[in-house]
Amino acid sequence: MSPFGAAPHLLAGILSPYSDGERDTLIHDFANCQRWRKNAGVAAAAHVLYVVLFARAGGGFGLLSAEPWRGAIAVAMAVFALAMLLALWRRVGPALRLPVSVYIAAILAMGISALTLSHVWIIGGAVLFMASDGLLAAEKFLAPAISPHRAWMRHAVWVLYYAAQLAITLGFLLG
Repeated sequence: MSPFGAAPHLLAGILSPYSDGERDTLIHDFANCQRWRKNAGVAAAAHVLYVVLFARAGGGFGLLSAEPWRGAIAVAMAVFALAMLLALWRRVGPALRLPVSVYIAAILAMGISALTLSHVWIIGGAVLFMASDGLLAAEKFLAPAISPHRAWMRHAVWVLYYAAQLAITLGFLLG
C-alpha cells in the first residue's frame, strides 16, 4: 500500500484537469509522508539522546546477561520491535521503510539501554515509551481508516507517552 495515494499515475494526475481530487490527495499524502519523516527523525534523535544518557548513567550492557530478568525484558523488547517492523514493512511502502526501520532501531536501543539502569521507574518508562510508539504506529499504519478503535488509540498514545516521560523523569530525580 503506497503512502502516496495517486502516485502510480502522478504525471497524468497533475496534468489532467479532471483529477483535482486525486491531485489534492497526492499532495496531502506526500506532505503527510514528508512531515512523518521529519517528525520521526526528530523523535529518533531524541531516542538516541536517551540511549547516550542511559548508557552513561547505567551499569553497562553486561547487566543484561548478569541479571536474567533484564535479559528477558531485552528479548521481549527485541521481539516486539521485530514484530512491529514486519507488520509495518508491508504497509508503509518503500518510501517509509528506511525511516521506519531506523526509528524502530532507535527506540529498541533506548529500551535496551534503559535496562542498564537500576531504577525501576526508568525501565518502566522505557517500556511505556515503546508501547506508546507501537500503538501510534498501529493506529497510523495498521488500523483500518474507519476502525472504531482509532479514537481510543490516539488518546492512549498520549497517556502512555506522558506516563513514560514522567516515569523516566521521576526515576532520575528519585534515583
